[in-house]
Amino acid sequence: MVMGVVVSHSDATEKVLSSVSAAVGSYDETLTKPPSCWRSTESTTTTTPDNIFVFCDGVSETQFEQVKEKEIPLIQAAIKKVSKSCNLSVFVIQKIHHTRFMLTQSRRSHSYNVPSGTVVDRSIVEPFYDAFYLNSHFSLQGTSKPTKYICLLDELQMATDEL
Repeated sequence: MVMGVVVSHSDATEKVLSSVSAAVGSYDETLTKPPSCWRSTESTTTTTPDNIFVFCDGVSETQFEQVKEKEIPLIQAAIKKVSKSCNLSVFVIQKIHHTRFMLTQSRRSHSYNVPSGTVVDRSIVEPFYDAFYLNSHFSLQGTSKPTKYICLLDELQMATDEL
């Protein structure tokens, strides 16, 4: 199962401080069929996934320990209620950063962007967490902005190339 979770916090200048969150997950074997509605539904399936990948957006670096110490144990407890043998992997994804990658020589006329699918997972990534950058798209204009993936828990012990 693949799940996406996003949290948006109100600005400190607002009178009422609040947070809004949303989650969506796949529920078929090919990981391609999302729910068709935006409300909570009772599941009619009797099978549970072998593996769950959770991708979280809206988590800053100062919140990593909170996610590891409070949120992940709650997810694991919920999984144990329905499955005894499910592996969990939790990643934080970040698009708000100043990291860019460029080629030293242009492969196309006037484009120094790295190709789509470029992964950077050594030397310049997080010193304290298992992390990598993925440039999943090609930018027609400007410099491509890679997504940063930080692994907070990986019970599958997968290599970056396998992910």
